[in-house]
Amino acid sequence: MVGSSKYRVVLALGSNVENRLYYLEEAITRIESELKVKVKRSAIYESAPVGYYSDNLYFNCCVSFSSEYSAESIHHILQKIETSLGRTRKEGIISDRTIDIDIIFYGQEIILTDDLTIPHPRMHLRGFVLVPLLDIESTFEHPILKKPVWQLYSECPDDSEIILYES
Repeated sequence: MVGSSKYRVVLALGSNVENRLYYLEEAITRIESELKVKVKRSAIYESAPVGYYSDNLYFNCCVSFSSEYSAESIHHILQKIETSLGRTRKEGIISDRTIDIDIIFYGQEIILTDDLTIPHPRMHLRGFVLVPLLDIESTFEHPILKKPVWQLYSECPDDSEIILYES
């Protein structure tokens, strides 16, 4: 479960089922508890769904931390957290969700398995990932594209509105 060196882990979180703020905060609390880490966290942003229609807007944020856990172990723990917070999955169907937690980066590792693709294959095309990522890891370099997050954002074709949430 635990490897020999630490990796910078970057996650994107989203929720568009009420209470969105509760689901984000509770997921972060559980990530810190389960993985025994203290996360660096972005601000929360609001955006429209991508890839399907819904009247429910998303709250999105990103967190990062250092961990010795394997990417597979982290993925398994994140799926347990999602399920415990009411996330349901239907094969091939994108729908509203209480919480969605994606591994965006796992250090400079490139991982391609049946269950896991890291770096996240569409992160560089999604403003709702890149905007919060700028808050916490703007200079982190994408291991395949060889560009820092700030440059990925400046080249991102996504022009959807990403609004800072102010509580």
